Amino acid sequence: AVNTDWNNAGNWSCAIVPGSVDTAIIPNVSTSSGNNPVISTAQTINTVTIQNGGILTYQAGTGVTVTFTNFNIEDGGKYIHDRTASTPLNTSIGRVFSDNSIVEIKNYNAPSSSLPSFGNLIINSSGTIQMSGYLQSVNGDLTKQGSGEFRLATTQAVGLTVSGNLHLLEGTITIQSGVATNNTNIVVGNDATIASGTTLRSGSSASGIHFLSVGGNWTNDGTFTLNTNANTGVIFNGSSQQLVGGSSATEF
Repeated sequence: AVNTDWNNAGNWSCAIVPGSVDTAIIPNVSTSSGNNPVISTAQTINTVTIQNGGILTYQAGTGVTVTFTNFNIEDGGKYIHDRTASTPLNTSIGRVFSDNSIVEIKNYNAPSSSLPSFGNLIINSSGTIQMSGYLQSVNGDLTKQGSGEFRLATTQAVGLTVSGNLHLLEGTITIQSGVATNNTNIVVGNDATIASGTTLRSGSSASGIHFLSVGGNWTNDGTFTLNTNANTGVIFNGSSQQLVGGSSATEF
């Protein structure tokens, strides 16, 4: 690849920019040109596959829409979504993200339908990222970076399974940001970490039953607040000894 411009035909082995009937394969270019492709204009592509070590970034202004009929991210592949739109992460249809793949969301528009099952998901934003209750499955780790707020829902019910670890490293995770009575159930298969200066909370106006199940260790160096519903709580359901620690007191 001569540069990172998706629209430059010279970056493609067939010397043609992929279109609506084509398959675009994003390989690992770290040992060659190092030019990972960046989409910044409207595109309609039949199939996009990101291979191990490959990186694709969608970074565009208002009104630029990208449509993938099929979107595959293999183990070790990475997709960076840096656009206030939900496409192409707006559906589970035609999406196959391997367990060891990576999706990093820097900007996003709230979805209105079911989302893919993610491998490793990174939320890295200084603004607000809203999932409207549609995020249901992360087969690897869920990591929150950046100073902004990650909202799992406004008033919608939340049913989220994170098979790996929950890493709250920066900012805030809010389960329900609006006046909500719907119940939530969040399952973390391994460790849950709340770093210093961060907040994990139900939401100030959320009154439903909120369950957080943790299969590994619990480390709280920040702020953890669930609502006061009598049935709300944290469940430690690991198959071996689990440790509860951190510099902040945790009220379960």
